[in-house]
Amino acid sequence: MVVLPGDAAQALSRAWVYTAFSRAERHLSVVHGVDQALPRAIAEVPAKPRTTRLRSLLQTQNRPEE
Repeated sequence: MVVLPGDAAQALSRAWVYTAFSRAERHLSVVHGVDQALPRAIAEVPAKPRTTRLRSLLQTQNRPEE
């Protein structure tokens, strides 16, 4: 069960919603108190793309040995 009270609307983000919803194993019930908070959080596009070293690490691992 995910409870989204009205005062939590400003804290919701797409990543938070994804994490909360993906934890469900068999069933998910969502209770929310603000009409547009959930759709707004889902539609949000992150302002800054995530950057990690994963791409460079994978490229290093996949280089053929000389």
